[in-house]
Amino acid sequence: MAAASAAPPAVPLVNLAGTIEFLHTHLTTALCHTVFQRVRNRERQRRWTLAALAQFWITVILTGPRSLTQVLQEAGVVLPALGPAARTSPEAFFQRAERLRPHFFQTLYEAFVARLVPDAPATYAAVVSGLRERFPEVWVLDGSRLDAVAHRLKLTWDVRSPLLPGCLLVLYDLCRGLPRQVAFCADAARSELRRASELLAQIPPGTLLVADRLYASVAFFAALSQRQLWGGVSAEPAAESAATQSPAARPVRGRDAHRAAGGGRLRRRGAAAARAPHPLAGPPRSAG
Repeated sequence: MAAASAAPPAVPLVNLAGTIEFLHTHLTTALCHTVFQRVRNRERQRRWTLAALAQFWITVILTGPRSLTQVLQEAGVVLPALGPAARTSPEAFFQRAERLRPHFFQTLYEAFVARLVPDAPATYAAVVSGLRERFPEVWVLDGSRLDAVAHRLKLTWDVRSPLLPGCLLVLYDLCRGLPRQVAFCADAARSELRRASELLAQIPPGTLLVADRLYASVAFFAALSQRQLWGGVSAEPAAESAATQSPAARPVRGRDAHRAAGGGRLRRRGAAAARAPHPLAGPPRSAG
């Protein structure tokens, strides 16, 4: 008897109903209107309001359509919540997206996150949840230039002059799985270390800030100390970081009291450790 053909693997289904309800609870039309009035100079609401744009992009992120034009052409049927914007042409959307200043979206995101954080459980990345016994928050810092995505944007296809796409710097809340700050800089040549130092004032005191070896700088650790923050930076090119105290960091070897994170697990490694105690913590403890 011929062997039965193997059934194709089942496609996992993810119920996003709770996520969508959570988003709509905190990203409201009233919040969008308040942000628009706060940021606007001479801009008008028009049919593509800030609330309609936010609703549209949430739908695009959650559904992953093949093209934006297809979604816009079917908006009157699949996105009735857009209101008058659903009855406009795709060209009206692209024109609005091109002309509306990015500051509107950045301010909206910051206001949204401020409302979201109190209700967001700190249950993400459970493998490092033990760090919260020592640190009230664990954030990740990283930057990226936007050259790789600049030519993939439809708005740039007809631009003949050289593009200067700029760069991003993100502060990611590891325990909540949430980008707490997304900072755009139009000058991609500006020092990432300097831009990061300017964001430290937005991080709660006592937070452990994890970053790559670019941030293994005496000046950066001095800035962390001034803000009463902890720093964990990569000591080697491999994905291995050492959580250290600040200030007065110095390289050490052996089994001194320190913490090192690598490969998702905490283990002992040669790291940078500080002699002076951190103002917000007791004596150092090693994590086995």
